[in-house]
Amino acid sequence: MIKASQLIDWCKNQIGCGYVYGLIDVICTIEYLKQKEKQYGALMGNGYYQLNCDYTKGRCARWIGKRVYDCSGLIKSGRKHLGGPYLDVSVQGCYDQCTKRGKVTDMPLTPGCTVYMWSDKKGRMGHVGLYIGNGKVIEARGADYGVVVTKLTDRGWTYWGLLDWLEYDLSAETGKVVTGIQADSGDATTPKTDDLLTLAEAVKFIDTKIDISEDLWAGTDTAAKAKYVDLLLQKIATKWQKG
Repeated sequence: MIKASQLIDWCKNQIGCGYVYGLIDVICTIEYLKQKEKQYGALMGNGYYQLNCDYTKGRCARWIGKRVYDCSGLIKSGRKHLGGPYLDVSVQGCYDQCTKRGKVTDMPLTPGCTVYMWSDKKGRMGHVGLYIGNGKVIEARGADYGVVVTKLTDRGWTYWGLLDWLEYDLSAETGKVVTGIQADSGDATTPKTDDLLTLAEAVKFIDTKIDISEDLWAGTDTAAKAKYVDLLLQKIATKWQKG
């Protein structure tokens, strides 16, 4: 059986690698990005794998020439490299492999424990990371970050699980988990289809109920978006002062 300490060491060696949704343990190339654009482009949107058909300008372009993973792919690849089988499971599939699991507030601080973010929109787990001890997690966080170390308490983890194929050879730490608020899951700030619909609905609601034109948010003009946010904050502050 693979030891938790081995998986942690392997994942540490991947720090600095990139993140591309759908690519696992390969060197990122334009050809790979084209393949994933065909497969997931409608989900990820223009600007992710490519920007207006230019694969050197999409958000994933920074990882061309580097080894890349997505979040569950990092865990799956570690298992394979350490002599175990490669099972192509989703984040939810990783969670389903856990013999012990629960809400993150009740998490045993055992190095090698996996942590998860639940997605209400998807109705399943949406992101996974690996707790490595001392309050830190290794995660393939998203296209804007790659494989990084984050603080357990900074991020919006909601569940934990002990994988059935790991031997937990490192002692659990003492303490209680306090969850964070950084809840980007899977691809950092990547706008997924559901997220875009939610944002569009929110902008429409603000236009109708708070009287700030949705036209200010439309397009890519950052100055207009800044004005929109400023007006929204003013409206909120005024309402709050009035009670």
